[in-house]
Amino acid sequence: MYLTNKMTVLKRTIIWLSAIAIFSFTILIFIGWEVRETIRHNGLNRIYTILNHKIEAIDNYVQQRYTSLDNVTELFYFASRHHTIFERDFWNQSPESLRNKLAIIAQKNAFYDIFLISLEGDIVYTVKHEADLHTNLLTGRYRSSQLARVFKDALKNRSPYVSDFYFYEPSHDYAAFIAEPIIHNGKIIGISAAQIDNKAIQAVVNDSSELGKTGEVITAVIENGKLINMFATRHTKIPPDTFLTLPQDNPIYEAVRGESGQKYIVDETGENSVVAWGYQKELRCGMMVKMDENEFLHEWYKQTTSLLLLFFFGVAVVFGMLIIALRSFVKPIQELSHNALLISNGHYDIEINSSYYDREWQLLTHAFQKMAIEIKQKMTQLYDTNIALNAQKSELEELNRTLEERIEAKTKQLQELAITDPMTNLYNRRHYILTIQEEMNRAKRHNHTTALMMLDVDHFKQYNDTYGHQAGDNVLIRIAKILKLYTTRSGEYAFRLGGEEFAIIVSDMSEEEYLYLGHRIRNETEALAILHKNNDASAYVTISMGIFVYHPESIMTHEQLYKEADDQLYVAKDQGRNRVIIKISTLQKG
Repeated sequence: MYLTNKMTVLKRTIIWLSAIAIFSFTILIFIGWEVRETIRHNGLNRIYTILNHKIEAIDNYVQQRYTSLDNVTELFYFASRHHTIFERDFWNQSPESLRNKLAIIAQKNAFYDIFLISLEGDIVYTVKHEADLHTNLLTGRYRSSQLARVFKDALKNRSPYVSDFYFYEPSHDYAAFIAEPIIHNGKIIGISAAQIDNKAIQAVVNDSSELGKTGEVITAVIENGKLINMFATRHTKIPPDTFLTLPQDNPIYEAVRGESGQKYIVDETGENSVVAWGYQKELRCGMMVKMDENEFLHEWYKQTTSLLLLFFFGVAVVFGMLIIALRSFVKPIQELSHNALLISNGHYDIEINSSYYDREWQLLTHAFQKMAIEIKQKMTQLYDTNIALNAQKSELEELNRTLEERIEAKTKQLQELAITDPMTNLYNRRHYILTIQEEMNRAKRHNHTTALMMLDVDHFKQYNDTYGHQAGDNVLIRIAKILKLYTTRSGEYAFRLGGEEFAIIVSDMSEEEYLYLGHRIRNETEALAILHKNNDASAYVTISMGIFVYHPESIMTHEQLYKEADDQLYVAKDQGRNRVIIKISTLQKG
C-alpha cells in the first residue's frame, strides 16, 4: 500500500511543539507590544504632567513676585511718610540702610532690579543704576518699553501683571516687569516696579528633577512674527534670545498660539521623542517639554530581552527532554504500525514480542493480535456478504436512476407552473416582480435602456358583460399570442399581471423603436377584428398602452418604474383609448 502521508509520530510531535512554541512566542510578543504601548501612553501622560508642573511652578513664582512687589511698595510707602523719596537729591543722600534693604529684597525675591517712578514718569531710583535711571517713561528713550507699559497701567490703578518679554536695552537682555501704585490717603503718589530676573524663571523652567536624562524644556514667544527662544535649553544648546528655526509642524508653534496637547514626534535630529506643549498665561509664552522615547522604553527593552532569552532557553530544555522521552514511546508505535501495514495487505498471522514493553503497551499489543484474528474471521464473512450486496446494488441503481428522472420531470413542470399564467401561458405577476429588478440591474451593467409596456383591453368589463366570460377569456388568449410573437428574443418578456392587464419588458432600443413596437402590437390586436360594439374607440377589440423607458443613470425603484408606465397607460385611456403613450426617464444622478 502506498502511504501518501509520510509524517511520523516523532515528527508530528515536534511540529506540534514548534507550533505551540511559535504561538506562545506570538502571545509573548503581543503582550510585550501591549506593555510597550501602555508605557508609551503613560509617557504621554507623564510628559503632560511635567509640563503642567512647570506651568504651575511659574504661576506660583509669579504670584510670589506679586507678594514681593507688595513688600517693596510698602517699603516705599513708609519711606515717603518721612522723606521726599521722589526727589533725586534724596537718593543721592538717602540712608544706606534703605538702599541696602532694597538690594536685599531684590536678591531674596529674584528681582533683577527695583524701580521707584514718579507720577510724571521719572525713574527716580533703581537698584542696578543702569542707563534707565533718571529717564522719563512718558517722553524719554524708553517710553515704548514694557516698563513704560506697566507704569502706565499702574497709574490707572490696574491689578499688577507680568509684562511680555522683550529686549530691554539698559539690561542688554530680554526682560519682563511688574508695577503697582504707591497709595497715600487714597491717592497715587508714585509707582513701584520690579524687573523679573530671567535666571530665576529659567531655573524654574529648566528644573530637571522630573526630566530624566534626555528631557528638556523650550520656552518661546512671538516677536515681530518670529519665534524667539527665551531661555537656554538643556541639551540642544539653543542660546537664549535667538530666533528658533524649527519646522512649521513643530508643536512649539501651537504652544505660542495658546494651544496644548501631547504626542510622539520625530524631532529635528531624527530621534523619536515624546512632547507636551501648552501656553503659560502669566508669561504669555509657549512652553514645550520634550524627552526621548527610548528613555521611557529603556526598562522595557531590558525586561523584554531577558524574557525572550528565558523563553528560548526554556523551549530548548523542553524540546530536549521531550525528544528523550519520546524515544521509548515511539519504538512500540513503529512496530505496531509495521504490523498494521501487514494486516492491511492481508497478512493476518502476526507475532509481536512485547515482553520488554511497558505494561500499557503490552496490553495494547495483545489486544492488537486478538483483533488481527477477529479481522481475519470477519473478512471471510464480508467476502460472502459482498457478493450478495453487489447483486442488490445493480437493482437499486436502476431504480434510483428511474426515480431521479421522474423527480426531475416533475420539478421543470412545477417551476413552470409557479411562474406561468395557466390560461395565457404568459409569465405571471410573481415572475414579473423577479424579472423587472434583474432587467433594471442588467441595464445598469450594460448601460442600455429598458422599457416597461403596460397594456390592457379597452372596455373589457363591458365585453364580458355583452359576450360572456368565455368569449372574454378567448380575447385574452389571442392577445397573449400576439405578445408572445413580439417577445421572442433573449431579454424580452411578456406577462399577464391579472385580469385584462398585461406587461412587456424589452431592452436596448431607441425611443422610436419602442414606440413602433407598441403600435405594432396595438395594430395586430385591432386586426384580429373581434367585434366589440360597446367599444367607443373602435368597432373591434382594442388595447391601450403606456410605455416608460428607464435609463440606467436615472434613480428609481422597480415600483416607481411600474407606476410611471401605469400612469402612461391611464394617459392613453384618457386621450380616447386604442393608442400608445411613451415617456422617457429623466437622467437624475445621485
